[in-house]
Amino acid sequence: MSFFDKMKSGLSSGLSQVKDKAQQTVEVTRLYSTISTKRKDIQQRYGELGELVYRASGAGKGPRASESEAETQMARICEEIAKLEIEVEQLEEDMHRVKGEKVCSCGTAAPLQSKFCSRCGKSFPTPVLSDPIDVEPVDPARSSAQQYLKPYEEVRDQVGMEKESITSCAQCGQSLTVNDRFCITCGKPQG
Repeated sequence: MSFFDKMKSGLSSGLSQVKDKAQQTVEVTRLYSTISTKRKDIQQRYGELGELVYRASGAGKGPRASESEAETQMARICEEIAKLEIEVEQLEEDMHRVKGEKVCSCGTAAPLQSKFCSRCGKSFPTPVLSDPIDVEPVDPARSSAQQYLKPYEEVRDQVGMEKESITSCAQCGQSLTVNDRFCITCGKPQG
């Protein structure tokens, strides 16, 4: 392979990675915007509920709403809020999936390859594969499966997280942020 063929191949690969990262950023931004809109809708519904309760109490100068009418409207609004909350939860799950994260029961997001939560130290369950999944072809030039896992720093950079001071686990050497209370690989508590 000539020098120019190698350069063309490297450039093509680099452009493909940039395109993938740009698509990921666009998708995350779209999901974040949709979540934000739905949360505003929820807040608006809370305001409507408050207004209904106030009107039903008869304390204001405006017309008093009947209790049965107010209860019917409140039930409808509560159903809308519940539906919106479910939609927000699903969108947040989609955003974590696009970012390449999983979420601990304590609410902390972690890279997919993490075995332990960096905040509470809880181990992530090993996924049980029941359905077939699409797998990218293996590059024979790579010698170990570990090379397919992205290090924390690379995942953090891809999703646009702020760079934090980096330290490493005394037990296994995994790169960690200063805020990590537990190692994401071996689960050892950090000083």
